[in-house]
Amino acid sequence: VTGAHGIKGEVKLKTFTDELESAEAVLCTLGRSIEAKDPYTEGHCERLAEYGVALGRALGLAEEDLRALRRGGYLHDLGKVNVPEAILLKTGPLTPEERAVMQKHPVVGEEICRPLHSLQAVLPIIRSHPERQEGSGYPDGLRGEAIPLTARILQVVDVYDALTTDRPYRRALPPGAALETLEAEARRGWWDSRVVGAFREVEARTNPVGRGGRMMTPRVLVVDDEPVNLEVAIAMLEQEGCQVLTAETAEAGLRLAAA
Repeated sequence: VTGAHGIKGEVKLKTFTDELESAEAVLCTLGRSIEAKDPYTEGHCERLAEYGVALGRALGLAEEDLRALRRGGYLHDLGKVNVPEAILLKTGPLTPEERAVMQKHPVVGEEICRPLHSLQAVLPIIRSHPERQEGSGYPDGLRGEAIPLTARILQVVDVYDALTTDRPYRRALPPGAALETLEAEARRGWWDSRVVGAFREVEARTNPVGRGGRMMTPRVLVVDDEPVNLEVAIAMLEQEGCQVLTAETAEAGLRLAAA
């Protein structure tokens, strides 16, 4: 039989748990509000949460780590709430002073989330996702295995999402080209090559794979005798990372398809 003190204790525990969940929800909403400041990063948090969990699962991580990766997708850049919009949304190179301000964001984000016991497993992701394997990252200049695995996972999916998303200064890369860029940067010593390799396998489940495991750019044939229609189709398909072939007649289209 549960006594009065036991019931009160359970009610307090339930209230405390609800408050934690509400606090997490507020922080995740804040993380998304930072993303919303830049129209080019719409959906970034959701994609990182999805990519991170899929990659973590492929690497055999425990459920606790998968939960941390999901939350980390939303909270990794939370510290950017302290970065002025003039720096956050700047399209040109940052000055050394601006870069110093930007590079404080992982520590600020960690401090915001530190009071919540339920987010302790997310703190290494928040703090260490800007690190690099060869030690040139920030805020601590960690190297190799000293960078927590969950942070190494999030940094790979973060870079991939940035490469495959339009930016003011460049068009989005097709998945294959983005993966090749990640692999080149891993060879340069920036990312964990094992994590990058596992991510290629994760992506291969949803994208066509070419010979030798290389991602192939989809080829699409558009047949239309109206130049305006062709231009619209080309613009839309190239935005999706497709290679577009065009023909004005069915006969010409068949010849291209057979080539």
